[in-house]
Order: sequence, then C-alpha cells, then structure tokens
Amino acid sequence: MWRQLVDGDGARSAPRPSRAGAKGEDAGIPAEPPSDALPRPDGSRVQLHGESTLVRWTCRGNGSWRKPELFPLDQDQLKAFEEQVRRHEEEMEKERLRKEEEEREAQEAARRKRAEKLAAAPAAVAAQKAAAAAAAAGNAAETIEPSRLAELLALREPPEDSTPQQDGSFQLALEDGATIRWTKRPDGTWRKPEHRRAGWVGDLEQEKYVPPTVRLLEDAGVNSTTRAWLRDPDYDRDLPLRPGPVVTDGYPAKAKAQPPFKMSAEVWPAVNEVFPVETPGWS
Repeated sequence: MWRQLVDGDGARSAPRPSRAGAKGEDAGIPAEPPSDALPRPDGSRVQLHGESTLVRWTCRGNGSWRKPELFPLDQDQLKAFEEQVRRHEEEMEKERLRKEEEEREAQEAARRKRAEKLAAAPAAVAAQKAAAAAAAAGNAAETIEPSRLAELLALREPPEDSTPQQDGSFQLALEDGATIRWTKRPDGTWRKPEHRRAGWVGDLEQEKYVPPTVRLLEDAGVNSTTRAWLRDPDYDRDLPLRPGPVVTDGYPAKAKAQPPFKMSAEVWPAVNEVFPVETPGWS
C-alpha cells in the first residue's frame, strides 16, 4: 500500500498507522479531505500533517469518507512526497492557465460575433446612412456610434441612465438629439424600444386608429336574429341601406321552388326516329 503513496522503487514499506490515528482520535484532522489534498490514482487523498506525518483519506463505495489514517514519514519519504506535491501544483497551475486562455478566447470570439451582428443590424445601418447624409449636407451635428445605437435598441429593459416619464415609460436622450423610449405592456413586460430621430415633433404624431361606432340596422326592418353590423369607416351614410332578408317566425322565409322547364313536342329531340320508305309501284 505504501508504494502507491510514495514514488520510487526504493521506497521501503511504511510503518503501521498509529492506533489513535486509525480510530480518528487525532485532534485537528478533518473528517473529509480538504480541497488542496493530493489526489491519488486509487481515489484516495493524502496531505502532510505536521512535520513528518502523512494523513490519508479513503472513500467508501457510497461516496462517504472513512476515518483518516496517519502514517509517520522518514526523511527520504518526506522528500519524495514533497516532490509529488510540487509536480501536482505545477500541473494544476498549467491547467488553470489553459482554462483561463480558453475562456478569454471564447469571450473574444463572442464579442467579435456580437459586434458583427450589431454592425449589421437595421438600426446600425440606418444610423450609418443618417451620419453619411448629414456629412454630405455639411451638418456638423454630433453623431452616435452605430454599434452603440444597435446595442441600446437590443435592450429589453430601460438602462439606469434613462429618464422616467409621466406615462410610466422611460426615455433616453442620445448625443445626436434622437431619443429611445421604453414602454410597458399591461402584463408588466417591456415592449421593444422606439427610436425617434432628432427633430421629431410630438404634436404631429398620428393618433391611433379608432374604429367607428357600431351601427345597428334597426331602421331597415332587420330582425334581431339577423342584425348586420357595419364597421367600415368608408361606408357612405347618405346611401340608402339595403334591406335584409325577410324573416317569418324568427326564421328566414324559404324561397319558392321554381317549376321545372317543360319542353313542347316541337322542340323534343329526335331519338331513334324511323321514317317510312316509299317503294316504286306502290300507291
């Protein structure tokens, strides 16, 4: 067992663990191995306790830890164990640096992908066109970075620097004079932000469509069971209304059945007609 704890073919057999250590009666030794304990290939963990004592934890089949065991070490065994710990720490440091490098590369790739996506967003393209038009017109007004505008429009909630409005919405003023506004739905969720360019006049905003008042065709003699509702705003009220169907006893009257078309004998079609044949000499 001891040859699994200490490397080297010349490692001599270890002495038996102390009786107190076998019973777990030594003070200051945790019942479970700490995180910095050295893992072994067999699943156990070891750690140096004091100056020349080795503590070993073994795991049961159900995952619980047995009572720790203590093994005294001589100078050669102590040096071999310290060399193992040093190599293990170097490997752990290399693994940590490798993971940090992978995370940094993944974050950089995600940042580049997000920047490319934002640069191709409609808001970013519109901002670029507006900036180009302003530059062509000689307008020296301050512009906003297209990527930043696209990033703001991608937010589903208003940022902390936005200003609350009286109607419960939040508005953010941009450097180029434009504004971004966030409004809430009745269920409490946020709608997509509205981007309004500089020079927007609020009084000129068109009102939302209001459907016309529903009119009931009571004057047309239509029964309650066949009432017609008109919602067309282009309906001409001056034109006479078309009366509805005639109702009898709460049900529309059945249309009278038309008699079938009768053909006279003159128009009957010829079907297998046989005409008499005249024979000479016969009268």
